[in-house]
Amino acid sequence: MLEDNHEDIIAKAMRGQKIGKAMLADLTKVNKAEIERLLAGEVIESVISVIAPVLKLDNDKLLISARKEWSPKPIVLTGVKSLCPTLGRCR
Repeated sequence: MLEDNHEDIIAKAMRGQKIGKAMLADLTKVNKAEIERLLAGEVIESVISVIAPVLKLDNDKLLISARKEWSPKPIVLTGVKSLCPTLGRCR
């Protein structure tokens, strides 16, 4: 599982470039409601393709992220003991 989903990537790019939802809608001629749906996690490929270049993001990679078509290869460590075998359930 990746730490950042497409909506996280888009939101961080917007913050980093000081572009709000309304400004992004104006720059891209995309309905603000669609941008809000995208930021809520919905995959709207046509909107991603329009906003990616404005946010200086790689369109193809952002679409791959949104489709969840890629994840890093698992890392196998030897000589390391897990103190929490059920990730997220340790107390």
